[in-house]
Amino acid sequence: MNILKRIKTYLILCRIQTTAVSALTPVFGALAMGETQFSHLTLLFIYGIFAHIRGFVTNEYCDSEFDRASPYTSSKPLAQGSISKSAALLIIFISLFLSWLMVVVLFFNPVIVLIAFVHQTLDTIYNLKGKKIIGLDTSLAASVFFLCLFGAFTVNTTLNPIVFYIATLGALQVLFNNAIEGGLKDIESDYQFGAQTVAIALGVRTQGENLKIPLRFKLTAFIIKLAPLFFIYLILSSPMWELSHMKKFPILALITILVTGMLFTLFRFLSLKKFQRENMKKIFSLHEIFTYSIVPLLFYPTVGIMGIFILIFLPLLWYVSFNVLLYSKPFQPAV
Repeated sequence: MNILKRIKTYLILCRIQTTAVSALTPVFGALAMGETQFSHLTLLFIYGIFAHIRGFVTNEYCDSEFDRASPYTSSKPLAQGSISKSAALLIIFISLFLSWLMVVVLFFNPVIVLIAFVHQTLDTIYNLKGKKIIGLDTSLAASVFFLCLFGAFTVNTTLNPIVFYIATLGALQVLFNNAIEGGLKDIESDYQFGAQTVAIALGVRTQGENLKIPLRFKLTAFIIKLAPLFFIYLILSSPMWELSHMKKFPILALITILVTGMLFTLFRFLSLKKFQRENMKKIFSLHEIFTYSIVPLLFYPTVGIMGIFILIFLPLLWYVSFNVLLYSKPFQPAV
């Protein structure tokens, strides 16, 4: 294997295309505390990169047997053997070591140490048992909640309510992404190989090319997806958003457009009658873009128009560029 192809394989293993979104989680926590110092936010972004790599490589390591048995995921690096399990373990330990080095050297505080331990432990529990115990998606969601708190605690150990609202938005989105979207796209292989997932428990099934999505699964999806609207309302009603109508209206209009796009794509994939995994992934990607883009807009009073532009388009360009580089498709990664 030549060096460029090998680098590409390792980037696929690390799920590099979604790294920017994951890495912004602690950054959002700090922004919610009013932190705008570029150097501090950059360090948190780097910490988030290490957290992303450790989490996703651990997930690939733990799911490699499932992936090997599925025609949709058998080409993944660990499943097909292009990267050894020992090499994956080395990546996990290096990213874990570097993240703890940052905690000890740059952010050391007993509370921060505890929060770092909690978010890493919750993430690991999901990776180890997520296919075996129904509902452990909540453990992964809680991990993201605490990762956001980690960023906030590096600014001040007395947190404001906005931090908890933002952290809850992140947790609910990861819960939706994993339990609903992930459950749908993997339903065929998960059911065949005995995985215990929310989608299977709520009756989602495939029959040949046909896809059956029961009403109880759709209701669960709507509850998880609509719950964040309450927290968005709380943020927009907070003192942080005491702006003139002229400044507030354009942002509120954009949020309304994004929520509309989010709900449209939600209806779209919950109405699917055929199991077409590639089409699903395209709809999921668009849905995630609409959903994610709402969050940077909530920081307008803190970061301004330029900050919003960076927070939206950095992860979007990162996602599309690496998808094209690694999979030759802008919105359909091979996951």
